[in-house]
Amino acid sequence: MYLLMVAQNQKNGTGQRRQNAFAQVSSMKTGQASRFEKAVLLALSRLAATTTPSSSKKHRAAINNGQSLFHENQKDYDCCMRILIIRHADPDYKIDGLTKEGQKEANALAQYLKNIPIDAIYVSPLGRAQRTMEPYLKESGTSMKPIVLDWLREFLALAPHDSTRISWDILPSTLEEGGDACFDPSRWMESLPFYRESKDLKEQYEEVCQGLEKVLNLHGYHKAGHHYETEKGNQQTIAFFCHFGVESVMLSYLLNASPVTFWQGTCAVPSSITSLYTEERREGIASFRMNQFGGTPHLDLAGLEPSFSARFSETFDDPRRHD
Repeated sequence: MYLLMVAQNQKNGTGQRRQNAFAQVSSMKTGQASRFEKAVLLALSRLAATTTPSSSKKHRAAINNGQSLFHENQKDYDCCMRILIIRHADPDYKIDGLTKEGQKEANALAQYLKNIPIDAIYVSPLGRAQRTMEPYLKESGTSMKPIVLDWLREFLALAPHDSTRISWDILPSTLEEGGDACFDPSRWMESLPFYRESKDLKEQYEEVCQGLEKVLNLHGYHKAGHHYETEKGNQQTIAFFCHFGVESVMLSYLLNASPVTFWQGTCAVPSSITSLYTEERREGIASFRMNQFGGTPHLDLAGLEPSFSARFSETFDDPRRHD
């Protein structure tokens, strides 16, 4: 409860409130917070030195020019929490980094995001996600330190009897064998041998959900069945730089859906942005709604085409990628 009060005290507001939060966190004793919790609160409170009324004006100016993530509808979200899930740019898997095209994508992303106040950054430990984030840190001029979370790594649960395949990369014909159960949030894990016999699918799925829940708790939201409870909603924007597989798991948790829906029915191209915001129609009862999936406005503004990574051949005679 103490941590929640401190976290809420440093939500979007005056610099003085953030400075007060910084003082509170800095004075915390070791027993009052875990290393992770203290790192989160320190990262948030450091914005006292970097977020000013002028940066807010720049943000709104960018919105008015149609170059912000939330465009003309920003006024509708002035009293909500926002989550940005950003997939890494075009990857070079051999070096766990970015290709030349991927670096261009990351630079375009940085130019697009730099005028959007972001209150906390969480990033995968993998290089391709960190290389995607780095241009934003430079362009935005923030002194905020990103928080590396192991569970944001690519979701690589292994398929049963075949350690060369990940369990969520399956063919449509295989999916048919599981029928409607694949898309049921309470039955999907038992719907196919690919899922129920995986060596570590359940363990990894629960790790991601529990990790995300911990982050949401620190920002004032606690899951209660299919909704979230909050003592006081906030206006924070938090960003996750990660990977498509884990992004799909996060969305399944936030939206109470089967991850199969996202794994098999969507494609977040490299460097794409997915955004969600909270609604609190009744005091203390909130929900997350997705208002953009896999958006690439930054690529449009930079005149770049989305890279092909994460997609498969669009027709069978397309030689680019079948498996």
